[in-house]
Amino acid sequence: MASLKLQISSLNSSWSKFCALTWQERRLLLQAFVILLLVAAGLHLMNFQRLRALLTRLSPVTQDVSGESVLQQAAILSRLVQAAAARMPFTITCLVRSTALWFLLRRRGIASEIRIGVNRQDGGFQAHAWVEIDGIVINDRGDIQQQFVPFEQTIMPGGTERI
Repeated sequence: MASLKLQISSLNSSWSKFCALTWQERRLLLQAFVILLLVAAGLHLMNFQRLRALLTRLSPVTQDVSGESVLQQAAILSRLVQAAAARMPFTITCLVRSTALWFLLRRRGIASEIRIGVNRQDGGFQAHAWVEIDGIVINDRGDIQQQFVPFEQTIMPGGTERI
């Protein structure tokens, strides 16, 4: 019975948070759910490069948007993607979250980069993906590049480009 009360309390809390969002944020949250599902399915059906190329064709960046308001928009989108990912019935990986955020940013005309870094520790190997705008990390800790060394190439919409 206590477990049921906890679940109901959590559901009420989630509903309260949803109701506190603006209509535009609600729409973006619902878009994030759909995009996360599509990206997760896409990565099961094709490799990352092919999926990225498809998403690039579906969301050409037609304007070069920059400035403080862009970072604020990106931060809002990042939080909404994270909130949607946390409520999925299955685990959403960092690559799926980052690809979904990158796609949503592109649809708003905001150019960004998906960065992939590696960490070799205790004989193990870990990889992690995040999104950057003009070198600023959007959907992770600002010092993530110290924990995961980014590949020397950034993954850009038109292919790979050396930095």
